[in-house]
Amino acid sequence: MMTLNVAKLLQHEEKTGSIERGKLADFVVLDRNILDIPINEIGSVNVEATLLGGEPIYDPKGLFD
Repeated sequence: MMTLNVAKLLQHEEKTGSIERGKLADFVVLDRNILDIPINEIGSVNVEATLLGGEPIYDPKGLFD
């Protein structure tokens, strides 16, 4: 919600602030939830895909197709 509120304040909510089709987004998809595993296992988490500015940068499995 903080991201959406900031986007509204900046009058950018049509392009940013939430994850929706057609909006700009930067995020990473991991193979495990790092909040649910022991700290010493975080280093073994794998990156499944990345999105930068709403565009796939790394997506070998076609998650964003």
